[in-house]
Amino acid sequence: MIEILWFSTLTLYKIFNKNSEAVISLASKMLGLLNELDVKGSQIALLKIKIHLFIIGIVIKQRRSDLSSVENEFKSEVTLIHELKSEITESETIQRILFELEFAKAYLLYRQKKDKTQLVEDGQKRLLDVVTILKESCDKILGTLHYQTDMDRAKVSLLLGKFQILSKKGRADTTLKERLFNGAKEFQRLSTLKLALQTYYSIGLLHSQ
Repeated sequence: MIEILWFSTLTLYKIFNKNSEAVISLASKMLGLLNELDVKGSQIALLKIKIHLFIIGIVIKQRRSDLSSVENEFKSEVTLIHELKSEITESETIQRILFELEFAKAYLLYRQKKDKTQLVEDGQKRLLDVVTILKESCDKILGTLHYQTDMDRAKVSLLLGKFQILSKKGRADTTLKERLFNGAKEFQRLSTLKLALQTYYSIGLLHSQ
């Protein structure tokens, strides 16, 4: 119950407050209150991890002007998550946490390349790094999970498609296009229409390359 209440508060605050710093400040205060409770256990640790992942999402999407600040805060949040991960006992939950961290890392590299914050000669290497993370880490982790992976697979496929477009190297293979179509259907099924539209748009761009 407390998890639903706190995340509802964070989500509503994020929707109605466009100031990313204020949203991060609220999330940090919530973490501070949880730490003051001095309660140990898997559920509390998982709640803290979710809030840290929430902060990572805000940092990557909103703080794009200062690259060094974004990378440092990202690394700091990841370190804290790994510390909390030791309190989690369920192996599948640990794998899901690892997936979220790997996906966040790939998305951070994508934002850096898209926003042209990296030197040109470093750009292609970073694109290859992201593809490796998505295929060798994210896909493999999802392969070990036993339920509720379709949405995550759709997210991975969409990011792979965006990277293919960004790299402007060759045409997307049949497998990627099939993954994108399946991902778009999954987004529609879950009524996440914004992601569905992004996926169909990516498919259109890939066909035109």
